[in-house]
Amino acid sequence: MKNIDTLDIQLAVKPSVKDLIKSKLRCDNDTRYGIGGEYKGHHTIQPYGFEYICRGEYLLVTVEHKAMTGIETSSELQEKVIQMVVDYFHISTADIVKYKVVKTPTTKVRIACKSGDVITGKLGGNTIHQDLVEINRIEMKTDYRLKVADEQLIAQDIFRITADKSNRCLKELSIYPNRTNCEYKSSSNNSIAITCYFKEYERLEKGDVAGAEKFKDILRTEVKVKNKHLNNNRKKMDKTLVNYFSPSVAEDYFNNYVVPIFYTEPFYRLDIAQLEIYKNELLQDFEKDRLYQFLENINKFGISEVKEMYDSNTFKEYSKKINKMGINILCSSPVIDGKEITIKKMDNFTLFINGIDSDI
Repeated sequence: MKNIDTLDIQLAVKPSVKDLIKSKLRCDNDTRYGIGGEYKGHHTIQPYGFEYICRGEYLLVTVEHKAMTGIETSSELQEKVIQMVVDYFHISTADIVKYKVVKTPTTKVRIACKSGDVITGKLGGNTIHQDLVEINRIEMKTDYRLKVADEQLIAQDIFRITADKSNRCLKELSIYPNRTNCEYKSSSNNSIAITCYFKEYERLEKGDVAGAEKFKDILRTEVKVKNKHLNNNRKKMDKTLVNYFSPSVAEDYFNNYVVPIFYTEPFYRLDIAQLEIYKNELLQDFEKDRLYQFLENINKFGISEVKEMYDSNTFKEYSKKINKMGINILCSSPVIDGKEITIKKMDNFTLFINGIDSDI
């Protein structure tokens, strides 16, 4: 389904109609019922796909971008999806007991409409779902929910040691009384920006108490693609929603701009990562000593300074060996701001897989 955005919706149904639903779908294995189509394992009657997941006992409905045209509210979308399910499976609305959006597009869109006004919107707007509307800015994001308070300290310690420069973007740390934000900006500030920030506090500073409550403990990572970049990228694809409003495009941007900064492995506490190195039976003692010191240096001086201490091949070799062990070379300190950190490992908060699901 190239260049088509989708969202996934879970529908819990009454036990009395489960067999009826499954009977209209083919069982591909022990836990998933579907009928082959453009969506693997789904039955597709475009622009919808159906799949029954036995393990969780729910019907998964995948909705294409084009099915959302003209829909302005989440309640309208819910009504439309439920009606499609009712009509196809010949059940009643009373047979559907729960509706939940479990995957939404990762993008927020900022566009200029014909009047010259700027409209910011997410999924569900009539105007922004016109494929030929030209974009002047697009933001891709993932939200990570902090599990305990110390994870904020760990994230800020990781910000401290990331590279000073990545993809021609320079790092800026914004230090506030209650947190530190990390941002990478292109020199023109009109091309690309990568930022990690604590959404709850950002809302509070703008006087949005309800928003702060909604985004409590949320650490957001964003890639902001601005007009200059979109113009420069025209040779690859036009500045239209049909090209950019896609989870696969968001993943590409995160892989190209976020992964080089934060990598993909979880963030270990330094002493735990060093212990894992010494427990590795595949490494010789001298290798363990060198990798131990390598991580020590990164935690103390940061990525950029350590790259000056080692030649590029050695840096890549050591990084690769540590990454192969499932350890991020960005390790947090055992003591941060005078506080002993008991957390041994934190999920990589920049990855989509570790982000929270959110409704429209």
